Amino acid sequence: MLRVVVVDDEPLAKRALQRLLAARPEVTVVGTADNLESAIQLIQSELPDAVFLDVDLGTGNGFDLLARVQPVPKIIFVTGSPQHAVAAFAVEAADYLLKPVIADRLEESLKRLRRNPIPKPEAAAQMLELKLPNRSVFVEATTINALTAEGDFTRVHLA
Repeated sequence: MLRVVVVDDEPLAKRALQRLLAARPEVTVVGTADNLESAIQLIQSELPDAVFLDVDLGTGNGFDLLARVQPVPKIIFVTGSPQHAVAAFAVEAADYLLKPVIADRLEESLKRLRRNPIPKPEAAAQMLELKLPNRSVFVEATTINALTAEGDFTRVHLA
């Protein structure tokens, strides 16, 4: 079960996204927020797996939220502004959706979240994120047998 939060200051956009997510049996919306402060409180109390986050929040922006929340959940930006996409991926966003969100494109975002498992906070200390050229993989630290230097890269040998 994927636990998500929806953060958007536009009521119609927020309801539309909630409706699309409600149709997905593997997704539970654990809360919604319409401004930066309530979003931070909600994320810190619920510790969701992912946040569907609007860039423009009236009193702040989605990027401000990332600096104020620990641990940072997976982020899928949902906005009407395509110009923030490069900045979104620079902060390692899982995806970037343009409004209005359509069901097929939302499904692609959910697939991205499933491909990159989200470690739970209690397991995070034992998990390591290995960055590969096209994706990231989470592995348990105890499964690493050896590390080998290969030029500018490190080969990780797993059990």
